[in-house]
Amino acid sequence: MGVKKAYPKATETVYPIICPIVNAPLVPSRLMSLASRPECMIYYAQHVERKRTYNMKRILYLHGFASSGASGTVELLRREFWERAEPAHRAVVTAPDIPVDPLEAWPMLEALAYDEMPDLIVGTSMGAWYAQQLHGFLRICVNPSFWLSKKYDILHVGKHKWLNRRKDGATEFHVKKETIEHFQEMEAHQFDGVTDDDRTLCYGLFGDEDTLLSAETRPVFEQHYPGMSRTFSGGHRLNADAVAHVLLPFIKSLNVI
Repeated sequence: MGVKKAYPKATETVYPIICPIVNAPLVPSRLMSLASRPECMIYYAQHVERKRTYNMKRILYLHGFASSGASGTVELLRREFWERAEPAHRAVVTAPDIPVDPLEAWPMLEALAYDEMPDLIVGTSMGAWYAQQLHGFLRICVNPSFWLSKKYDILHVGKHKWLNRRKDGATEFHVKKETIEHFQEMEAHQFDGVTDDDRTLCYGLFGDEDTLLSAETRPVFEQHYPGMSRTFSGGHRLNADAVAHVLLPFIKSLNVI
């Protein structure tokens, strides 16, 4: 047996790009307001260049509702792109535990993406909903859940159980009325800001046996990202077979890792 390659330990805390000039995070929501400060934009550009030049390849994985960054999909991604990969094709897979409320989750994910500068973002279900909105990055959205707030059997007020291990050890979480309202507010603007350039950066993978979402979400995805959807044999949740025979080959076909 060979020696198992040590995988870089994931950072527990998200550190956004802090511009020392204005002591503020440089995320897209602030970049326009800082456009009149050339020194800030130069600092941001230098940060991006350092990431791309000196760091190894990076994949950012965003999980679905009630899951975590410790899912089986993440383990398979890390095994394929780290343990089994040749040095030139290794990638660090970052998979955060996404907070329940979009009001907390979105700023965290936006800051994480612009700090990590991943070569690829992969999202499943709710995670694909967030991924679609991270414009400017190459993304794969697997069975995206564009209107989770309307899935009353999934997102409802009350106590829920986490499906996978969370870093904080929590086994349960609560959804409040305000949480659902925050989903609704973000869903209403989820396709704002999609540019022609961005339409070539976002792929959608839709399972032909997904009875939960595919029929209602695929037409909308194709409306905003024409020609960028693909069909695979499988249901809503990614199992090991779908990851091995659909997701991993598709990632490799993009030639970014």
